Amino acid sequence: MTTSLDRGRPSLWSRLWPYALIAFCYLATSPYHRGLNNPNEMVRVYMSKSLVEHGTFDIGPVIRTWGMVDDKAFRDGVLYSSKAPLQSLLGVPAQAVAQPLLKTFGVPLRKRTETHVLRIFAAALPGILLAAWMLAWARRRGEELDAPYWLSTGLGLCAA
Repeated sequence: MTTSLDRGRPSLWSRLWPYALIAFCYLATSPYHRGLNNPNEMVRVYMSKSLVEHGTFDIGPVIRTWGMVDDKAFRDGVLYSSKAPLQSLLGVPAQAVAQPLLKTFGVPLRKRTETHVLRIFAAALPGILLAAWMLAWARRRGEELDAPYWLSTGLGLCAA
């Protein structure tokens, strides 16, 4: 009996396990520590929430609701996130869709819940998609160069 490995083609599992590993690493390794109040992440969450709920980059209203956060900037009497806005802007559609859905299902809109939603939809999923693209590219490039399959997968995982 010959297997797909004997024919030179990797099995379905050997092709998919790296993608599963990448997804697991992104989704399973994001603990929430309320006491830490991670300023690097929280100020981005605050900005996304402020854009969705108040239509402004001013994070002052969110600070009044959820409490202080570091990594903020003060200009002309307004509090802003001191971080580059791309991650927060990615979170706006996720938050805009998640808030009504969470309310519909009776899930309270807590800081932890909204942070978790943004981690998945504004950070983990785009990261998984980029990593999968890089891995697929490395595998295609490995085939073009007639490199061993394990080598192109390994390099793809390193790049991802």
